Amino acid sequence: MGYCALTDLIAAVGQKRLEQLLIDAEGGQLTDSDPTAWLAAAIERADAAIDEALEPHYAVPVASPPVQLKALSIRATLVELSRRRLDTYSELDKTLAEMLEKELTEIRGGRRRITGLTVTRGLPAAVGSLDPHTMRPYTEGTNDPATVNSGLTDPNSRY
Repeated sequence: MGYCALTDLIAAVGQKRLEQLLIDAEGGQLTDSDPTAWLAAAIERADAAIDEALEPHYAVPVASPPVQLKALSIRATLVELSRRRLDTYSELDKTLAEMLEKELTEIRGGRRRITGLTVTRGLPAAVGSLDPHTMRPYTEGTNDPATVNSGLTDPNSRY
């Protein structure tokens, strides 16, 4: 079962736009005799790409996808559908595909998390702690607590 369904896609882009994405370029007819089979294949390809990005950090496939994962699956499926129609592939479609690839790369690299999923493995190591004044990681020599006063007049006090 996919992370999104036909009803999710219709809610996202509308029935008419979804039919436009499924119309065959040459004949002007809906793809095959059963467009839902082609749509299911597009969802499957999109979810496979998502699973590939999730796999380094999460258990896949996800049995109960949270809202953020469902939205990602909708976007990935729409990108899959738009790629098959090169005659109508626009700059907007290209931009959406690039944004999706960037998001999947960030998930794969552990720089973006999916709310509602538990990270099971492969977390990037946390480096140091945060400076409470700047909320940035301590960096040697610039805001290292061993070498820098917090800005108060008493050099022995950090607060």
